[in-house]
Amino acid sequence: MHESGGFTPAAPLWYGAAVRARRRKGTLAWTSSTYFAEGLPWSLLHQVAAEYFSAIGLRPAQVGYTSLLHGPTFLKLLWSPIVELFGTLRGWMIGTQALLGVAVGVLAILAHWVVGEVSAAGMHPDPSGSALSATGWIWVVLVTIGVLSATHDIACDGYYMEALDADDQARFSGVRVAAFRAAMLVGSSGLVFLGGLFNWFVGFGVGAILLLGLALAHRRFLPRTTPPPESEPEEKANTE
Repeated sequence: MHESGGFTPAAPLWYGAAVRARRRKGTLAWTSSTYFAEGLPWSLLHQVAAEYFSAIGLRPAQVGYTSLLHGPTFLKLLWSPIVELFGTLRGWMIGTQALLGVAVGVLAILAHWVVGEVSAAGMHPDPSGSALSATGWIWVVLVTIGVLSATHDIACDGYYMEALDADDQARFSGVRVAAFRAAMLVGSSGLVFLGGLFNWFVGFGVGAILLLGLALAHRRFLPRTTPPPESEPEEKANTE
């Protein structure tokens, strides 16, 4: 056909394949980073915090109190409608990542302060339980991190379901698990190692930097999604 007839040359087959490959690479990147951001707070709550409490001299029974930090995960269904009805899942995810970074930064400061208090008072080892009383504000921050982490889980899982069709959800399900476990390894090995090698301000502080960095990266690069259209209401009969 002539150019005046509105003829538009078809894109070559390789172009469509290249676009799909680029899209899948992008999906691989954000799936990995968002579920890493989901796994790291979990590790901080249930692995790194337990190692920290053991290091400052809490008895095993007292360290076991960290199991109560699973509570927000079980209760998150109570506020999940708020996340789904107000704002966007992308916004909730980035916001909670940033707040988690701030909260873990506060945790780093408190953890370092408590180590100094425990050492100055000669409470290590701690048969009397006085080290436990010195950690009161740390427990408050840990509960706050637990609530923020559970809220992030709601947004992250919802975003994954919203952004991908059923085939891609199945295709990248293994990536989700691998990224979460990688975050657990970074927490239980890397951050704990840093806490022992340097101090716990460094150990928790690196976790805070990672979360803040992820929030900034996702704010810039995480795709915006469009919720699936709702089914159209049945047409009403015209009445005169």
